[in-house]
Amino acid sequence: MPKTGTNIYKRKDGRWEARVICGYKSDGKPKFKSLYARSYAEANQKQTAAQARLIALAGKTETYVDTTFEQASMNWLAAARVKVKESTHTKYERLLRTHILPRFGSFRLSRITLIFNYLAINSINQRANIT
Repeated sequence: MPKTGTNIYKRKDGRWEARVICGYKSDGKPKFKSLYARSYAEANQKQTAAQARLIALAGKTETYVDTTFEQASMNWLAAARVKVKESTHTKYERLLRTHILPRFGSFRLSRITLIFNYLAINSINQRANIT
């Protein structure tokens, strides 16, 4: 079960440490930034401010504007190679190439929305006569 909470701890030296996820490593594990304060309230305030800055920065970045779904899925598949068995990787690649990329491959990531996905799934279901 995933860990939940504020991620603020009192250290042995008496200071409070607040940790904020500032990104992810290539293996998918989170990278943390530690913030130190003299009180819990101050640590909580620093953590909230840091999270707000990260959210604001994430909104400004347009990393995926020109990326196609095919490029992103191939990057994901390459990253997944180190985490899964070879047979699982082969199956993922086959499913992507056979079923997903023919439908979504040429679309820009910025164009793919939840409604777009619902429409695509409904169209696939109608072709397969699934209700």
